[in-house]
Amino acid sequence: MFREPLLPRTRDQEPRTNRAPNQQSAAPLPGGEPAPATSAATGADPHGRPELRVKLTISGSAAATSGARASVDSANVAISEESCLCAGADPPSRRRSSGRERGEQEGAGRRGRWGSGGGGGEGLRSPRSPGLSKQQVLVGFDAGKAEGEVEAEVSAHLQTDFQTVLNTINLFVGAGLLSMGYAVMLGGWLSLLVLALCTTLFCTTARLLCRAFDALPPSTLPSYPSLALFAFGPPGEWVVMLAVLFEFWGALGMCLIIVWQSALIFLPSLPTLCLPLFHASSSATASAPLCLYPRHLVMVGSLALVIPTVLVRSFARLTNVALSGVASSTLLCSVMMGTWASDPSSALLPDSRAHHHSPVSWAHLPMAAGIFMVSLSGHAGLPSLRRSMQTPQHFERCINITFTCMFLLYATMGGFAYLYFGDSVRVLVTASLDEAGAAAGITLLRWGSLSLSLSALLSLLVAASVYSTIPALVYVMSELILDLSARLGLPVSSHKLTPAAAAAAGARPGDHNPTTSHSSAQPVPHRHSAIAEGITRLAVTFIGYTTAYLTYDILDRVESVVGGVCSVGVSMVLPAVIFDRIYSHQLSLIRLILLRGLITFGIVAACGIAYINIFR
Repeated sequence: MFREPLLPRTRDQEPRTNRAPNQQSAAPLPGGEPAPATSAATGADPHGRPELRVKLTISGSAAATSGARASVDSANVAISEESCLCAGADPPSRRRSSGRERGEQEGAGRRGRWGSGGGGGEGLRSPRSPGLSKQQVLVGFDAGKAEGEVEAEVSAHLQTDFQTVLNTINLFVGAGLLSMGYAVMLGGWLSLLVLALCTTLFCTTARLLCRAFDALPPSTLPSYPSLALFAFGPPGEWVVMLAVLFEFWGALGMCLIIVWQSALIFLPSLPTLCLPLFHASSSATASAPLCLYPRHLVMVGSLALVIPTVLVRSFARLTNVALSGVASSTLLCSVMMGTWASDPSSALLPDSRAHHHSPVSWAHLPMAAGIFMVSLSGHAGLPSLRRSMQTPQHFERCINITFTCMFLLYATMGGFAYLYFGDSVRVLVTASLDEAGAAAGITLLRWGSLSLSLSALLSLLVAASVYSTIPALVYVMSELILDLSARLGLPVSSHKLTPAAAAAAGARPGDHNPTTSHSSAQPVPHRHSAIAEGITRLAVTFIGYTTAYLTYDILDRVESVVGGVCSVGVSMVLPAVIFDRIYSHQLSLIRLILLRGLITFGIVAACGIAYINIFR
């Protein structure tokens, strides 16, 4: 229905038949004087300017009658750095293509439709091979690498569909999994149906967000703030940026606190270390001990474990961490099921409320829905995940799989926790197990003098599950900050490419290496430098640790208000509002009514969550 915008074709991209195959035509110099032609064989420039060279190979399609494959001759592209930096000047040469090649490229670009995959078109690709994307061209600048070497290096930094599903589940499923039993207790068994409805709504807004990215011009950075800038202008960009940072920083602080508390439960016998500090006085030497209590030891130990993971530069390399988090969440559900199976009548629980279950509690059902909504939010991280994919056109499919898995995890944990603990279930299921007495003391493993109880195992799994979410949160926040810094002109990028070279490389919406400026005279940042990424991620981590430490006793109350409102606003309201802003004139009346009904519902839900958390 809606086609992706194609790159504009300039005059010197038209096919010419009177040019030698290895001869590069010259673009005019800044002063209007034509530049001498350069030889593709030698790469020499008469003006002595430094050149960057990359080789693009485009394979033709097989002939239908003979079945023989025909390949198009390789074209050498010489890009002069000096002329690229001249204001308003085109680079010395651009890649030419024959009329047939250009038709194939345009047809491939048109094949990606707004409503067919949610991930953009196939881009300028040949039918035989995927070719070189814009990121691959830039990586090849480093050492003049061959196409196969470049593709192998880029693939190591981009994630497959399976890795995308794992990383997305790991980003979304965190501490909310532990509150599912409490939410089901609030609303009764009917709340499981509300969970299914909320999952469907949030999956829909995630898909709307993906499709809204297809409307961005190829020269726009595919991030959440950039989408708000495209739809609402600079004020919208800053509002979205602040809302996302509030949401994710609050989530980071809550994750850290849960990790610390779970580690203290798992390691109850940690000692208190006191280090004597001596200072000289006029009469004698006095000592002032500096004591590190168990909580401080856990904080230091967790920091040592977190720092190596937050420095990982791609989601593809975070897959092992994400896999451990998803496995821990799955084991948490399995342990809860095993606990109920070992005592189906809840005979080991001293609280009589454990035997009471209600079908529905209309008075508390909205509060249960609020817990479900906050647990299903995290859409601000979807742009980063989409940019890190090898096949971003499959992202909408990954979203559907992700939310289906999340519903199964949440429904399993909530249903079995309520089935076993009944109305006595606490906000966190681990607290219920600690207070359960005999149930918490069930020994699952014994090895000599060491034993592993059910409560200790759950604490370990909770710590592992929440710990795996921390690198993803830091990754998303750091990328937002670095993207904004690059757009403001700060030196945070390690590679640059001119728009002409980006056009030659086949720029398209959803590429991992988007441009950051609509101006043809500005260089295009490729990726953030390792130093800039490392400094930003360490700064985000230390700020998160400081915030969690200083607000250890009140962060949950602050996050319940700010995080709840920001989560529902960023994950439900904003995607629908942005989609309405871009596509409202192309929607039917029924779809427009449904879309605006979703927006109204999201606003009411955000206000309701704020009211419940403040006044109740």
